[in-house]
Amino acid sequence: MKKYFGLLCCLIALNACDDGEMVFDSFNFDDARSADCGLDNAINTVFKINDNEALILKIDGGQTFFTGAGEPYIVDLFPFRNEMTANSPAKIYTISNDNRVIYRVFNGTVTNSYFCSQIPPISPAVIDESSTSGTGGGTIEITTRIIPADYPSVAAIKYQHSVILKNITFINSQGTTTYEQFNYGIYERGSNVSFAFSPLTDPIQRCSDARLIRFHDRNIGDDPTKEDLNEVLEFTISDAELEALDVGDTPIYTSEANKLTYKIFSNDVDSNFVCSGTVGNLNPIPGLYDEFVSLSGVPAQGEIPATGKITITKTPIPGTENFTYSFLFSAVKFKDVDGATTFTLSTHLFGSYTPAN
Repeated sequence: MKKYFGLLCCLIALNACDDGEMVFDSFNFDDARSADCGLDNAINTVFKINDNEALILKIDGGQTFFTGAGEPYIVDLFPFRNEMTANSPAKIYTISNDNRVIYRVFNGTVTNSYFCSQIPPISPAVIDESSTSGTGGGTIEITTRIIPADYPSVAAIKYQHSVILKNITFINSQGTTTYEQFNYGIYERGSNVSFAFSPLTDPIQRCSDARLIRFHDRNIGDDPTKEDLNEVLEFTISDAELEALDVGDTPIYTSEANKLTYKIFSNDVDSNFVCSGTVGNLNPIPGLYDEFVSLSGVPAQGEIPATGKITITKTPIPGTENFTYSFLFSAVKFKDVDGATTFTLSTHLFGSYTPAN
């Protein structure tokens, strides 16, 4: 009779049977929504909450370095990268000490703030925890797709990451439980596009070519718990073109000659790297996370507003023969160079620039 009872226990478990006792009395997160702590916190942690239970996914995607004939370069393996190109393959991560799935039971209702606080609160307390083994095999499979938007903008771009767990084994003090396949569900992120440039800390700089550049570090201090993204905005226009402008406001429109390029890099960048690709003392070497280029703009046509408009204001510097130039971008449409993602930047003050004498 005991043998039949043991067999029945194994059949009841969801694709799971083990040599010890069952780890979970209940394991249902179907109605729970995946969450994180925002783009700037706990970047490798996603979690689901079901009252006093939590299912936590920790993936240290890591980075792979390659050295070719030229400069070494880096491939960013961040697991939930907002990237989608034609026929993008699933990303597969092997269960290890760095790539884990954790199941926790608390003595009270748990909320997002428990995971997003720098110092976890004392209450609720963890009363049971099961974690995948670092040597037990199994994989985490992530497939990404873009959610279409009728009116694309920075805020409208969304990415869905579908997560499947295969052949994972949970271990706790009571024993082990193995799932041949478990659907973790959908994890949704907004776009990494933010245009977080600051006129006080991110001045315009000139490359040796016709590019004016501005970049912003979104993880000053390189906090290891935050995604280290660096934004770069490039505007192609030469000093000679600027000098030829009349004093005051001059509208021009984005084109192949006067284009904007928006890039997101993993890890820190500097002007030498952005302008010439020189790595210098940068460590680790930044990888290109995403790249968007402006589409050609057109002037207003009757009731149809202008697109891709760049208003350049030329202002004399008192007591000198020099000028400053400020740039206001309006209704600029960008397209991902590796895909079909587009968004429209409604307005953006690029800042002021004074050519060197």
